[in-house]
Amino acid sequence: MPFCNRIRNVMAAEAPLDYFVLYCPRGYDHFCAEPVSQCTDWLNLLPAVGHGAVGGARVAPGRSLKASFTLTPRWA
Repeated sequence: MPFCNRIRNVMAAEAPLDYFVLYCPRGYDHFCAEPVSQCTDWLNLLPAVGHGAVGGARVAPGRSLKASFTLTPRWA
């Protein structure tokens, strides 16, 4: 079995990274996986469904937001 078929990455994220985006461009052999603090299109969905349903961290001017995630390799 090739090496690339024996390894997996486990992603774990902490709040405010409560959502996940996976982008797989058609016809390519790679992808982008990204923990995020909001669902896709959250700004447009916000008026209809409210903040709790779509996430979206609000950061006041001059303030910062701390977030972290880990990628842990697992060998089969």
